[in-house]
Amino acid sequence: MAWRGLSTGELCRTLKDPAKNGNRSLQDLIPHMETSLVRWAWNPGLGRTVPPLSHDEFVSRLKEWIETGAACPE
Repeated sequence: MAWRGLSTGELCRTLKDPAKNGNRSLQDLIPHMETSLVRWAWNPGLGRTVPPLSHDEFVSRLKEWIETGAACPE
């Protein structure tokens, strides 16, 4: 996974960089996070763990992050 090993700030900057996020704007990230590829993380199969929040909460927090300026930590 391209995200593995990134700090929170590095992951944030990667999500915001169209050259690294599939040429998506911040607003384009929202429908992307609704795709079956992303939703797979909440049903990953035997021996894998799911994210610590629901998919709905994940999308809600993504929208909030974008609406409040999409700031990244150092």
